[in-house]
Amino acid sequence: MYGWRMCTQPPRARISIRARPRRHAPSSDSPQHPAEHGCILLVERLLRVGKVGATGETGTLDDLTTSLFALAEKVQQEIVTAEKIAEGGIAIAHNGNFTNGLSMRRKLISDGAICQSTSDTEVVLHLIARSRAKTSSDRFIDAIGQMEGGYSMIAMTRTKLIAARDPTGIRPLVMGELDGKPIFCSETCALDIIGAKFIRDVENGEVVICEVQPDGSISIDSRKPALKQPERLCLFEYVYFARPDSIVGGRNVYQTRKNMGFNLAREAPVEADVVVPVPDGGTPAAIGYAQESGIPFELGIIRNHYVGRTFIEPTQQIRAFGVKLKHSANKAVIAGARVVLIDDSIV
Repeated sequence: MYGWRMCTQPPRARISIRARPRRHAPSSDSPQHPAEHGCILLVERLLRVGKVGATGETGTLDDLTTSLFALAEKVQQEIVTAEKIAEGGIAIAHNGNFTNGLSMRRKLISDGAICQSTSDTEVVLHLIARSRAKTSSDRFIDAIGQMEGGYSMIAMTRTKLIAARDPTGIRPLVMGELDGKPIFCSETCALDIIGAKFIRDVENGEVVICEVQPDGSISIDSRKPALKQPERLCLFEYVYFARPDSIVGGRNVYQTRKNMGFNLAREAPVEADVVVPVPDGGTPAAIGYAQESGIPFELGIIRNHYVGRTFIEPTQQIRAFGVKLKHSANKAVIAGARVVLIDDSIV
């Protein structure tokens, strides 16, 4: 989450300051050097708003600091917001990847932006801050229109909840309702946990704007600013990302994974004694394979649920050690047996 104040006009003053090391320290009986703490500060360039000093002019560090603060006050008086989002700030969360996030970040920095983190979500915040659109909704739409990639995104201001999905619908986003209030999340299982009602999927390229009205009611406005494109939901949502009890794109994830096991048994039948899943991701497909093939399903690998994710560890040595802690062979089930080992993917 980030909170910030947005300005619609860039400051009309630009000051560049460079430091130059002192070659000789002043003696104790000589006049104090005009710059302190080992460097001379020079004002290289100044565009008119207030006057600090002539180009190349030197002064004490205190004098220069005082002048800069005075100039900053004058600049601040020139900054006007198109909408007072600053009174409540804004929070943004997104799931996915911006393929042009790094290039946009570099462009923003070259234009004078100061990034406070390495998150690509911050790029969207800077684009919102620089947008000349009049409302927070239009600024948000203007910002995401400059981003490329697969994402679902939520933004919240003092009076608005804004949800958006990328134009090709690579990442899922659903809309729900709890006590008459709108809710957005990536998967329906999140709605189930809090007792909310599923309403619909947010369409690819759609922006949904929920706003609290003066009478306390909530208006819901749907916009589709991007050009219409075919939906291309990421296949890996069904294979791995989504929780089995979620509904993604109208399909139950558990049944979809089980059907993958059905199809695998038809396409690659083998003679075996047991069907063993790599838990937990491979379990639904292994059940489907066992039911279609008639081969008994067994838990030949026992998972330690107190060990976290292992594939994201930085080195193979750490990953291998993590797997040893996480998975143990159930020797009583698999010793001497012909095993069909089912996993959701190969990492």
